[in-house]
Amino acid sequence: MTETYSNDNPEELLSVVGESVVREDGFEKLTGNAEYAYDVEFPNMLWTSFVKSPYAHARIEDIDTSAAEELDGVHAVLTQDDFPDERFGDGLLDQTVLADEKVLFEGHYVAVVAAESRRLADEATQLVDVEYDQLEPVVDGEEAFKTDPPEVIHPDLFEYETSDVLPPTLVEDRPNVYQNYTVGKGDVEVGFEEADRIYEDTYRTSPIQHVPMEPHVAVARPEGNHEMTIWTSCQAVHKIKNMSARIIDLPSRKLRMVEPYVGGSYGGKESPLLEPIVGQLAKATNRPVKAVHSREEEFKNATVSGESRITVKTGVTEDGDIVAREVEALLPGGAYTSTGFLVARNCTFGTANSYDIPHQYTETYGVYTNTPVSGSFRGFGVRQMLFPLESQIDEIARDLGMDPIEFRKRNLLEEGDVTAFNERRQHVVSEKCLDIAAEKIDRLDTSSPDDETLSGVGIALVNKHSLAPTASSATVKVHPDGSVELRYSSDEIGQGNTTAMSQIVAEEFSIDVEDVEIVRADTDVTPFDQGSISSRSTFNMGHAARLACDDAKEELFEQAADVLEIPPEELETSDGRVYPEGDLDHGIEIEDVFTKAIYESGYFLQEGGEIIGKDTWVMEAGDPEEGEIGRVNSFYSEGIVATQLRIDKRTGAVDIEDLIGVFDVGKAINPKLVEEQVIGALSMGIGSALYEKMEYDPETGRTINANYSDYKIPTFHEHPMDIDSVVLEESHPEGPYGAKGIGEVPIVGVAPAFANAVRDAIGTRLHEIPLTPENIHRQLD
Repeated sequence: MTETYSNDNPEELLSVVGESVVREDGFEKLTGNAEYAYDVEFPNMLWTSFVKSPYAHARIEDIDTSAAEELDGVHAVLTQDDFPDERFGDGLLDQTVLADEKVLFEGHYVAVVAAESRRLADEATQLVDVEYDQLEPVVDGEEAFKTDPPEVIHPDLFEYETSDVLPPTLVEDRPNVYQNYTVGKGDVEVGFEEADRIYEDTYRTSPIQHVPMEPHVAVARPEGNHEMTIWTSCQAVHKIKNMSARIIDLPSRKLRMVEPYVGGSYGGKESPLLEPIVGQLAKATNRPVKAVHSREEEFKNATVSGESRITVKTGVTEDGDIVAREVEALLPGGAYTSTGFLVARNCTFGTANSYDIPHQYTETYGVYTNTPVSGSFRGFGVRQMLFPLESQIDEIARDLGMDPIEFRKRNLLEEGDVTAFNERRQHVVSEKCLDIAAEKIDRLDTSSPDDETLSGVGIALVNKHSLAPTASSATVKVHPDGSVELRYSSDEIGQGNTTAMSQIVAEEFSIDVEDVEIVRADTDVTPFDQGSISSRSTFNMGHAARLACDDAKEELFEQAADVLEIPPEELETSDGRVYPEGDLDHGIEIEDVFTKAIYESGYFLQEGGEIIGKDTWVMEAGDPEEGEIGRVNSFYSEGIVATQLRIDKRTGAVDIEDLIGVFDVGKAINPKLVEEQVIGALSMGIGSALYEKMEYDPETGRTINANYSDYKIPTFHEHPMDIDSVVLEESHPEGPYGAKGIGEVPIVGVAPAFANAVRDAIGTRLHEIPLTPENIHRQLD
């Protein structure tokens, strides 16, 4: 059940935006006709298989590939020596395609085989002989964090190149730290002196996997003239194209990256992985090459969401004012930094954008470990950070004898307040979200139906940033039949952005959404976009699409002005016609702007060739200079997660009685898609709150549960039958039609809301997720 609380601008009358039109890609996906990278195959295509390290940390003494190379049907066996000497990464260039000199986690790719069949490739990997010199694996993040850790995982860390934008900060006396980020305002020591009560707690979150339905897939095909096309399942197609081209030493102009439909990502397909591998194999063999992850490889070799240990110290007055907060977060990040260096930075936004705390200091550390690579995951660090923050807020309210909602409202950040990032916050709607949630909670029946269960209610106030600086470009083409084509590179990863963009274009041209054609991500055809990351697509690409439509309409009106003999600034368009403002009957069909060629050759313009509009939306922002107030992020999404749980006293098992979500979206471009995003994110949150945890052997570093049998995700039986979601439409002053993103913020509130409900039910605080039956039952005993 979804309700909408709208504060629309009555002056802006919309016809398509705001309607729950059918998904643009719905029919293809429903009928099974949608093409994914998994479906891409070519004649003479080779298949890959990987030689994987059995050790989490070892030096590679020798690799003998000769027996595999002699096997009939094997066309290439590559090691890191067969790749250009290029390291890559998002902020710190520390990663190689295959293991170089050392393996850094169990399952690390040491070599790759390309053969006529997948079975033959698998057979060939067994013939590759690798000699290892075992090293001690550093699995525990606190051990890795030490000034004298058992092993230094990257001895050349301080010699690696860094990015020009937001480079990581290293720590000289902590050789395994790849990011140290601090933010604060006021003086926490002064704040703690002013406090009547001080609370200090440590919380832990577990590493989890993205578990997309479609694993990583990439197919490369040589095209002649030293050019290449790669089909890939990803979510940042231009970024991965440019990085892959550099990794395999191919001019970027000669590499085309095509992105079919993507079967889920959630942050896990944001960086190069299989793309440079199939690219280099295609160069070596001059044959098409396909690589597909197994589910075990997806767990071990794809990006995961890393664990965290977060200590929160908070000072409050007897009246309930929060006067000081100090946070230290340790984020073990695996063998390479990937986007993990940004997770260690961006998780801090969760500490500073809900409450007005005069004295704050937050310090985070990203730390190398001999475990799978950690990085982007839905919520991007704020999911980990909000669990301890909102858990402790709830505990403080209880200790002070205050209602948890009223305690939060007393300390809210307000419009115009300056955060610890020296950013003046705009569009702050937390109080409205809390008021709506309070009404919902008051209606819950919290009585226990029997003596064998305990009932508890929990709530969490959440926020999620959207990154900046960032940019999106779009191209719009007007066809003679009045249809409009949008070319853009925001990845369709299941969230429905092709539908939302179709609605925006349809709104701008006043046509039916069925008359909008979408050309999805193809780097030879579609212009730049930073990717479907950070809940940014609706806000940023929505703007770019509107700007491109304006540019195309300007060209259309200039062409039509010659036919109608009316100044272009006095024209408008709808329903495939161009006409004087307010006078639809005296216009012309868009077809009449074009000239019809002979022999059914099509249509052309007398001048200008085609009606094409293009533009770029750029959001300039970043960390302000010290002492200055600036813009840090594009926008913030805010909301509430509330839940009623029932606990089985005999087993500690959790049953979700009610799940409530209240989220501000600015403006719902497509309300049904918003509802689906909310439900999907809350569902993922249930998994990380109650069930999901990647298990690493503390002695060997081996991933113990790299499969769906041992790694538990919620099924239909663990999911509530109904989610009570409320969409709040408080128009954002800078969003397209007032809209902003919603894809991530619901997930970040599930774990703290559940933890607070468990605390309400059993009377004891759990400081670690997942909230397993075993841990709950242990507290009951």
